[in-house]
Amino acid sequence: MTDSNQLKRGMVLLCFFLSGAAGLVYEVVWARQLSLFLGITSFAHTAVITAYMAGLAAGSLYFGRYADSSANPLRTYARLEIGICVYALMTPFMFDFLQAGYADIAGVAGISGMGGHLSRFAIALLALLIPTFLMGGTLPLLVRGFVSTLPELGRATGRLYGINTLGAMSGTLVAGYLLLPEFGIVITTFMAALVNLLIAIYILASIGASEGRREVATSHKNEAVDAAPASAPVPVDRMTRIAILAGFGLAGFASLLTQMAWIRALIMVVGGSVYAFTITLASFLAGIGLGSLLYGWLLSRRWRHLQGAAVLALIIAFSLLAGLPILQKLPEWFLAGFSWLGFEHFMRFQFFIFALCFLIMIVPTVLMGALFPLVAVIWTRSNAHAAQGVGTAYAINTFGTIFGALLGGLFILPVTGVHNGIQLAASVYILSAILFWWPGSQGHSNLNRVAAVAVAIPLFLLAAAMIPPWDRAVMASGVYYRADITLQLLEESGLEGYVAESELLYYDEGLDGTVTVKLSNGERSLAVNGKTDASSSGDLPTQVLLGQLPLQMNREIRDAMVIGLGSGITASSVASSTDIETLTVLEISGEVVEASEFFRPENYGVLDDPRVNMVTADARNFLLATREQFDLIVSEPSNPWISGVSNLFTQEFFALARERLRPRGLLTQWFHTYSMSGDDFRAVLGAIDSEFEHVSVWRTLPGDLVIVASREPHGFNLGTVDWENPDDAEVIELNRAGIFSDRDLVRLYLVGGEALRQFTIGARRNTDRHPVVEFNAPRYLYAKGEEDNLDLLFDFLGGKDLSVPVERLLELLPGRIESRPFGLNIDMPLDQQMQIHSAHWLVTARQFDNSGYSQASQRRLVWQEGQEGAYLQADWQSTRPQYQDLLSLLDALVVGEIQFAGDIEIAGSREPAAWSLHLETESDRLRLGLAWSCATFGENPGFTRYAAATSVPAEWHDRQEYILERFAGRFSCL
Repeated sequence: MTDSNQLKRGMVLLCFFLSGAAGLVYEVVWARQLSLFLGITSFAHTAVITAYMAGLAAGSLYFGRYADSSANPLRTYARLEIGICVYALMTPFMFDFLQAGYADIAGVAGISGMGGHLSRFAIALLALLIPTFLMGGTLPLLVRGFVSTLPELGRATGRLYGINTLGAMSGTLVAGYLLLPEFGIVITTFMAALVNLLIAIYILASIGASEGRREVATSHKNEAVDAAPASAPVPVDRMTRIAILAGFGLAGFASLLTQMAWIRALIMVVGGSVYAFTITLASFLAGIGLGSLLYGWLLSRRWRHLQGAAVLALIIAFSLLAGLPILQKLPEWFLAGFSWLGFEHFMRFQFFIFALCFLIMIVPTVLMGALFPLVAVIWTRSNAHAAQGVGTAYAINTFGTIFGALLGGLFILPVTGVHNGIQLAASVYILSAILFWWPGSQGHSNLNRVAAVAVAIPLFLLAAAMIPPWDRAVMASGVYYRADITLQLLEESGLEGYVAESELLYYDEGLDGTVTVKLSNGERSLAVNGKTDASSSGDLPTQVLLGQLPLQMNREIRDAMVIGLGSGITASSVASSTDIETLTVLEISGEVVEASEFFRPENYGVLDDPRVNMVTADARNFLLATREQFDLIVSEPSNPWISGVSNLFTQEFFALARERLRPRGLLTQWFHTYSMSGDDFRAVLGAIDSEFEHVSVWRTLPGDLVIVASREPHGFNLGTVDWENPDDAEVIELNRAGIFSDRDLVRLYLVGGEALRQFTIGARRNTDRHPVVEFNAPRYLYAKGEEDNLDLLFDFLGGKDLSVPVERLLELLPGRIESRPFGLNIDMPLDQQMQIHSAHWLVTARQFDNSGYSQASQRRLVWQEGQEGAYLQADWQSTRPQYQDLLSLLDALVVGEIQFAGDIEIAGSREPAAWSLHLETESDRLRLGLAWSCATFGENPGFTRYAAATSVPAEWHDRQEYILERFAGRFSCL
């Protein structure tokens, strides 16, 4: 072959590498787009994988037959790349059309039944069949264009398949770490389409029709070479072909079962972020690609028989068993790597996780990759049928992977679990090895053939029996979540000792993840894939207030929905209202529904309530299918850094929720401030604010936010809760959330209205087409975030007045103003008319107290009587204010030349009070300042610190005692 031809072939290989990269970009992008309306359940995911693989298999079969009779296979290959490009350019808009069509035909009744599963598969097949059919034809066409003699088939197939698979690995990494985070789905799709177009242009420009015909012609002329004894294939009779068909199909089945099991295991160790899925897929593809290249470069001349395939399948089986003890060590190795590298350098730590994954997968995946070109060589009868042989072998293996997805993901792994599932996959490889060995060893005596099988099976069973079962508690310990804190706890006892401190009450590797319930220090916690999502005490206030806050704002809620059952506490809090007529609870995991029984003391057995309709389904899928309208939707998913869950924090989800709300309906959304950058914090707030006219944000616990959104104004109407009645249902619920008074309710308020809208201006929107939070949030998983995000908010709001969404914050009574949230009574002179009274938040600083609440601002009351104006501001703290604190407060409040100062008593307060009289520098008036505190008793004891000021004429300079008594005498502590 001339240097020119070598260069051209090298360029074609480069093109096929890029084609593989583009193909995996499409797979990632299209799976994401389909999941938005088909759902993220195992059934929906399986439907997408099955449709994708079915298209590849069909294309490989068809074009395998077509290529062998094609006069110019490379030109046809270029046309396939153009076809893929054209189709890809249409997909961003076509998927929107499919989503609209699904919404029209889907019905709630069948969403979780067989009809719903079949409809999702039909839509996935409709969306993916054409491009995957074209993709499936690329390998056979290039094999036909490259192979001139049958002995070259193994090397050419190994090189082509390996390079294409390594390209797919690169596409996975580039899409996950660069394109999707930076550019979003549409631009990423267009970039991949551009790659397909450039490949086609190069092929058409550099490989003319005559050269293509000469290559194919040469391959036919060289048919005689196939007759040479050194390169003659082993004769393959009908029974042998059946054995190959079954053996290689089973190998495909076992490979996908193994891949799914590894993904499940690794997610429990490294977390369920989009990067975890990216790394596990890339590691798997890397091994496959390297194995195929290894066969093409080193083994293709020597290994061309079924005995070699049997040996490969046998080694794969034993290597899968050998990897199980290594999987058990991953939690410890993850923590060791975290301790060594830290998380400050995100990409460096991602490389470490990739190394862990690759360590687990390298041996079996390399051998899996070598198996494909070997079987393709064995299956191919002659050089004239080279493309058909490769296409058929690819289709056989791909059909096996389809059954691996269907049976493995939906039935086997949920029943056997990951550990036993990998052992089962190894057993299938043993069966595959036997199917390869028996017809491939016909030259040996029957005794030797039987003896080999008789030795292999007991050895395998013995090896499997020697591997101890996993320590479920260790694997489900969730070491990745708050790994920094976990390392501190492990200093004395180690991982096993740390895990032993908790009792594992429930463990189930279900369809959609591993669900556990643990008991530690008297607290029960529910976790999914190691990430704690609910507890019986720690985050109980947030779980309760997600239901109680909207119930306090709208007394006409009749039909409600809760997204995410979790412990069931939120659903039970909503159901505690006797006004609720129907409550629909959506939970994607049936295992979570089972686990909620361990929280029956806290959730009151809410699922037994006849008003409750428990639906196991994907939330977005359900909202698209239903036409029901609700007065309240409570969305309480897990964190937005988790892949799939992030779909419930996008602007499109909030728009969908709005469509399902009645005009006065409320959306209550859980969110958090920890493990979140300022940009992501603003992105989610901006996404929900852009879809609703009225939004308020409430801080229920350190790190936890409850966002309330609606079309019409919403807020509390104070005075409606009978706090003195301990048997009242809403009082019971509010009390168990740590709310014992109107004041406790009001002080949860953080921000809202126009101030929130201004805060989110300029933030990147978190949308389905550009899910910035899903890709950015994992980078901040170990960042504190809470203080930084609150500082970001308060720095923006500093000194601004905010309207509070609370009615009757002030109650005007004869001769006085009473404010329970202020904890204060203000007497007003009967001879003066109050012209203005109002209440606002005066944002000044962030303050924390021991109860965990945060005063995002000080409360400010402004009023005017006659010509005199006055205002008062207050903040709450858990410790007794010192006298010096009051003096500092006065200095900040009253500016001017001090004239007099002293102490005074305030009615109802046993705490010290200070006052000062200043001459205002810019007027001829006096400014009187007063600072004091009132003690609060009960369940939330503490102190409210007040500062008040008013102006008086300068001629009253000598009447300070009268001024002081007149002003200070109006205030009394409640």
